Amino acid sequence: MTGKLDAIRTLLRYEWNPAGIDPAKDAHDRYDGYALRLFSMMYSQPGEERVAAYLDRMQGTDLGLPVTTEHNRAVARRIVALFRDDEP
Repeated sequence: MTGKLDAIRTLLRYEWNPAGIDPAKDAHDRYDGYALRLFSMMYSQPGEERVAAYLDRMQGTDLGLPVTTEHNRAVARRIVALFRDDEP
């Protein structure tokens, strides 16, 4: 289970990274709260649309940055793919 959480953290840090944080130097925990929420969301409300909407909200509202909808959708697709093995 923590493997998937770590994978989400990595995706957020290296691929989503709307704040442009240098993952090699800067705070590694910057997106951890988002990762935990996404991890939980995948078990309660899974789906690419919901994940992409969450990333849009966090980027625009929480971080106050311009929303990159297509990029967020691509990251959401990768997050959802991590959980496909869990489907019955």
